[in-house]
Amino acid sequence: IVRQAPGLRPTPYTLAYVDLDDGVRLLAQLDHPGREPEIGMPVALQLAPLALDDGSARLGYRFAATDGGQA
Repeated sequence: IVRQAPGLRPTPYTLAYVDLDDGVRLLAQLDHPGREPEIGMPVALQLAPLALDDGSARLGYRFAATDGGQA
């Protein structure tokens, strides 16, 4: 859990390693509202605003927990 971040990025947020099917591992923000993150949980890639800069959003990628229907 990240509690201090540079710039105008809202905190706290969770960072997690995500292993993709093709063997690539990414360190990314994990969105998991109402759930505790756990190893092996299914996630989906999202394009989302991650920080505000002079009133405009900076887009980036993050992963969001899913119900297991898609990974």
